[in-house]
Amino acid sequence: LFHNPAGFAKGVGTVIQIGANFLDMSLEFTRSGGYETPVIDDGGANAFPTVKDDSKPAVGVGGFQAIPIIAVTTDLGLGLSGVRFAAGIYAPNGFPQREFGSYDFEDPTRNPPPNRYDTQKQDVSAAFPSIGASYSIDRQTLGIGELDIGVRFSWGIAGINSTSYVWALRNYEEDIAGDGFINLDTHDNFVPTFGVGLLYRPVDVIEIGLAYSEQANIRSKGHTAAALGSGLPALGG
Repeated sequence: LFHNPAGFAKGVGTVIQIGANFLDMSLEFTRSGGYETPVIDDGGANAFPTVKDDSKPAVGVGGFQAIPIIAVTTDLGLGLSGVRFAAGIYAPNGFPQREFGSYDFEDPTRNPPPNRYDTQKQDVSAAFPSIGASYSIDRQTLGIGELDIGVRFSWGIAGINSTSYVWALRNYEEDIAGDGFINLDTHDNFVPTFGVGLLYRPVDVIEIGLAYSEQANIRSKGHTAAALGSGLPALGG
């Protein structure tokens, strides 16, 4: 249904597939240099510490995120020669979470994260409910080999919640009081996409496949929350 929608043309009767890929992300970052204006002075060079992603997947086992794929293919008992239908849901293969420890903006008890100008915390969700149909042309009808064709239509749902800090104005010394904070929370409940596929067998032991999947364009809308550090002038008049 996802990789090549011509593939389920080979099924017989009703077939159900329930599966998942399990992904884990091991990510750490060591920034060179050190704090010029540390909140807490360690009495040394104030070198940037190594930070590690310690996010926990919303759905998974241990630190592994489960990426599900569920599909049903059937001929619906209609007796239509070579015709099959399918429905299911899949999700993109990727690790959707990122979290480099908890941090409250301008926390007076700790130095700011050295990676704060990248994404500090992120949670992405995306799923694609899909339907499809396939048709198999046998050797007798085609004349030369056998041909399966298939098509899939998907209605995707996606969202992102992301938190990062920004370098405000001319904050060359990277004073945390001169940073800004922004949180992004957006969703797109209509992400259409489709896929088509062919499978050709000139002889029984050789199969040639061709598949195309249209890109999924996510145009999410939502809300942002922003704040300026205490060392910056307030917005507005």
